[in-house]
Amino acid sequence: STNPALPFYAKLPLAGGFMTQHINEGTGMMNLQELVAGTSKDKWAYDRLEHVVTNSTMPINSYLLLHWNGKLTQQEQDDIVAWIQQRRSEKP
Repeated sequence: STNPALPFYAKLPLAGGFMTQHINEGTGMMNLQELVAGTSKDKWAYDRLEHVVTNSTMPINSYLLLHWNGKLTQQEQDDIVAWIQQRRSEKP
C-alpha cells in the first residue's frame, strides 16, 4: 500500500527509515492495490506474486526484523495462490 497504517515504532529514526524504504521499494516493484482491483497493467504481476509466495521469498528478512509476525502462514500462501489461479481463469 502507498499509505499503510504504521505501527507506533515507525516514529523511531532507524525503524521509520526502514519502513519508508520498504514502502517505496515494494510499491515500486508491484502495486498490489491495482492488482486486487483488477486495474494493473502489469501482465506478469500474477506470475511474480505467485513465485515469491510459493518460494517464501516475501516478505524480505529486513521487513521481518521490524514486523515479527509478518511471515505468511501456509494457509495464507495457499489462499493467495488460489486467488491468483481464480483471477487467471477469469481473464479472457
